[in-house]
Amino acid sequence: MTDTQRVSIGTRKGLFIYDLVGGEARLSGLHHTGVPVVATCVDNPGNLWACLGHGHWSQKLSRSPDGGKSWQAVEPPAVL
Repeated sequence: MTDTQRVSIGTRKGLFIYDLVGGEARLSGLHHTGVPVVATCVDNPGNLWACLGHGHWSQKLSRSPDGGKSWQAVEPPAVL
């Protein structure tokens, strides 16, 4: 059995996701193409998070519950 690990890398050109299989890195996805991704992480239930650095629209938060197959914009909290 091969142990697989996933690495997400935020760049100025988008979010790159690599699967590390048997010591070899394989690109498994490119997301938010052309948008700077300033931070990325995975939480305990397995949601993939990406902080998008839109220059004009400021920071936006995006969440994928399915490993990058679909993305949902996360609304900012309401100002009281």
